[in-house]
Amino acid sequence: MKARGPWSVVTPATGIFVVTRLAIWGGAALAYEWLSHPGRGPGIALWVRVDSGWYLEIAHHGYGGDPTHLGAFFPLYPALVAVLGAVLGDFALAGLLISLLCCAISFELLWRLALPRIGPSGATRTVLYLAIFPMSVFLGAVYTESLFLVLCVGAFFLAERDHWVWAGIAAGCAMLTRSVGVAVVVGLAVLAWPHVARLAWLLLAPAMFAVFPVLLHFQAHDAWAFIHAQAQWDRRLSPLGPVGGLWDGIAALWHSSPGYSRRYYLFVNIEDLAYLLFFTALLPLVWRRVGKAYFAFAALALAIPASFPAHEIGGVVTKGDFPLFSMPRFTLAAFPCFIALAIVGERRRADLAIVSVSFALLTIAIIQWTLGSLG
Repeated sequence: MKARGPWSVVTPATGIFVVTRLAIWGGAALAYEWLSHPGRGPGIALWVRVDSGWYLEIAHHGYGGDPTHLGAFFPLYPALVAVLGAVLGDFALAGLLISLLCCAISFELLWRLALPRIGPSGATRTVLYLAIFPMSVFLGAVYTESLFLVLCVGAFFLAERDHWVWAGIAAGCAMLTRSVGVAVVVGLAVLAWPHVARLAWLLLAPAMFAVFPVLLHFQAHDAWAFIHAQAQWDRRLSPLGPVGGLWDGIAALWHSSPGYSRRYYLFVNIEDLAYLLFFTALLPLVWRRVGKAYFAFAALALAIPASFPAHEIGGVVTKGDFPLFSMPRFTLAAFPCFIALAIVGERRRADLAIVSVSFALLTIAIIQWTLGSLG
């Protein structure tokens, strides 16, 4: 009898994807109807928020319109949106479909990646915890989160199966999607060491990334706009790296903002800080049980955004008000931490606690998303 290939059986990840995405969409639709726009059914626009507009702008017009801001958004996702959008005649729909497809594939790959480490039940918990993670609302929106996640998980999945050429290409695509893509290259380098041939294939990633500055040179007349644009978004490299970002996040708890109520100010900063600390606390378990390469990737995936604390958001918020702004969303990329969390969830009580807290926070996140206060 012919052996079945690794893709011949649908894993529990597909069911988790379908059920959780429908639940999130249904919850968002109810919240939209009751809290935001009664009598006006939600459409695709519900999943276009904040940064989505910048990606759609690039998909439509490239980087020439406003390079001082647009340079901060990397090109692969808007390029895919532009291609599919031209076919469908709707760029927002294209962005949404790309995100949902990438989300489904990333769940499948993550299940298979976790399987040899923690078994079928552990792999299922890994995907479930990711699927009900509060920030998973971004995985079904016009954002880069799903694309970046599938490229990160896919790169390690391919490398572990000794497909280093494709792993290098996936890493290059990750670098063309988000600045944190460099963490994928570092993680793969740890996995490849000391095999010279494997390490050599990883050079494909920076070679592919070179397309971005060339594109910026011709469209925005500034090859380094992706660096210069950070100042326009009021993110600056802390001299102390992630420690500086963490310190700013803690220090912000003792300040107040004239533009926000004290309660809202504290809630946002405590939330941002809590996500960073929680995922950081999972890193030792990633090192021990998942692997050094995954630790290197996850640690960098958290350290890079933490090293660029926000000093001012759009010229509106007072300096230092929300230094770890968007940090909860950035933690989505640290997929090895979800494998570690699944290990914690091996105990029934721990599993129940994780699921209960995640559902509660996911409900809040869906409401925030519907009201446009999550970005």
